[in-house]
Amino acid sequence: MNGDGSDRKQLTTNPYSDAAAEVSPDGRYIVFISKRAGTESIWRMDVDGSNQMRLTSKGIERNPVFSADSKWVYFVAWETGRGTIWKVPVESGEATQVIADLSFNPIISPDGTMLLYSGSDGLVITSVSGGAPVETFNDLGIECQWSPDSRSLTCLRNHDKVWNLWEQPLSGGEPRQLTNFAAPGISKYAFSRDGKQLAVTRTTFTSDIILISDGQ
Repeated sequence: MNGDGSDRKQLTTNPYSDAAAEVSPDGRYIVFISKRAGTESIWRMDVDGSNQMRLTSKGIERNPVFSADSKWVYFVAWETGRGTIWKVPVESGEATQVIADLSFNPIISPDGTMLLYSGSDGLVITSVSGGAPVETFNDLGIECQWSPDSRSLTCLRNHDKVWNLWEQPLSGGEPRQLTNFAAPGISKYAFSRDGKQLAVTRTTFTSDIILISDGQ
């Protein structure tokens, strides 16, 4: 759909589940997860929904994300018996393993140089080509992402029972609060590619007490 919500169009009609759509930075492709081949695999289609094709076949595969130059798709595969991060050429080809240790939720920095992922020791930053961790963070919050300038991480943190967006500079120092919403705060967020806009999801929780007696 358009940015204002108009001109909505369904892109996949397969009877199996399709999910986790991700648009390439150059606007050409969309990658997504589909079970249409019998297991969760990474598929690619043109941005208008045409030319749908399977990119991976390593069993269970999830969390597809594009490299900053739109040439690679990073994803999590269970081929080795545990979740690890792999990458495959966007034009199709052989997939190669990037992180051999337990790893999930890959996120490429906007400048294309670094990879953020969830590991057994916390949030890990390394080169997009893999290798030893550059930095590891613990207890930053949830829904952590790169800042648009790639110089910090942004996360949702619960402070005084309210979820707001905080920023942790990679250079060190204390995290700083970016938003100041009232309770319950924010549940999801996303920056525009140019970093000029921020979209947030706010959730209202409602609960009722119900008495059931005599089977009624």
